[in-house]
Amino acid sequence: MTKLYTDFDGNPAFKARNIPITIASSDEYSQFLGVLIKSIIENSSKEWNYDIVILSKGIRSFNRVLLNREIEDHSNFSIRYFDITDYLTKYEFHTDYHITIMTYSRLAMIDIFKDYDKVVYLDCDVILNDDIQKLFSIDLGNNFVAAARDTVIAGIVNLDKDAKGLIDEDIRREQLSYNTNVLGVKDPTNYFNAGIIVVNLKEIKKYYKGEDLLKIAAAKNWKWFDQDVLNKICYGKTVILPQTWNVMSHDWNREGIKTENLAPDYIRKEYNEARAKPQAIHYCGHCIPCFAPCVDNAEKFWYYAKQTEFYERILFTMMSTATYNILYSGERRLSLARRIADKLLPKGSRRRNLLKKIMPRGSWQFELLKKMYHKFTI
Repeated sequence: MTKLYTDFDGNPAFKARNIPITIASSDEYSQFLGVLIKSIIENSSKEWNYDIVILSKGIRSFNRVLLNREIEDHSNFSIRYFDITDYLTKYEFHTDYHITIMTYSRLAMIDIFKDYDKVVYLDCDVILNDDIQKLFSIDLGNNFVAAARDTVIAGIVNLDKDAKGLIDEDIRREQLSYNTNVLGVKDPTNYFNAGIIVVNLKEIKKYYKGEDLLKIAAAKNWKWFDQDVLNKICYGKTVILPQTWNVMSHDWNREGIKTENLAPDYIRKEYNEARAKPQAIHYCGHCIPCFAPCVDNAEKFWYYAKQTEFYERILFTMMSTATYNILYSGERRLSLARRIADKLLPKGSRRRNLLKKIMPRGSWQFELLKKMYHKFTI
């Protein structure tokens, strides 16, 4: 029988053929978590059991109900919740851009999953296009993790290719020096992206506790947050996954070129082949399709999103973000949504003025849009 609304007790959900999957998510990102879970279900096998544990600082009961509806007809699925608050509030972690302290949840997995030997970790801005059992079953040997290369970083640090002014050379040299000298990643193109990883808990527990990793993370302002911590401790103990297991998507409407074009030829070739047939897609760097409609492989996100209980909310998020950008983004860089909206609602037009009358600055409508904008775009 499917387990609903359950807090994680540290034990596997199923006695046999159990595939543990953990995902870090805020309450605000529950809608994207729903899309990810739907994609796992759609590509699952009845021969396996899928043990999903959500790491969060508190997902509201309303969202738990919607999330658990996704698995009600699937007896081989379980969703449980673990409140990560106590782990994250002990330390002060460096955050920036759209990154919150929730990203550091990954580092606590060693302590949380005490009775597990292995677990798959996923960011909630990911979707699966293949059975996650295939990823879980990859042989890790005595390595700590399995992860795919960060193809963006691989392009930045490859100084053998001329960026033609698209990326500042000082930035490229700084990242290369950081990878090799600070992180100890001697082959800087083997720096991995931690949004999709298989963790060998049995092996890593021999050397570290979760508290150890959290202390390392809080000790300095890591450039790419907890991902740098994982790269530092796992270098030389990492199985490099095929790029198909972490295809990083980009907003094609932005100026410039994909950083992957600057990567070594073998990485660029593998990335482009993976884009054509991805097993997992990572809409990282604020490229979830409701924020970036022209992002690569957006149609695959919408395929799963339309089947979830969250579809209308995702559409509302997209429209709220676009409307806020139209009316109140000031001197900020024009986003894709803003550029589209300016064409639909030109400055000085009756349509634009009418919208401002309906949603004047300071009104509850304006405050709602402002709240949505800051939760989902900052």
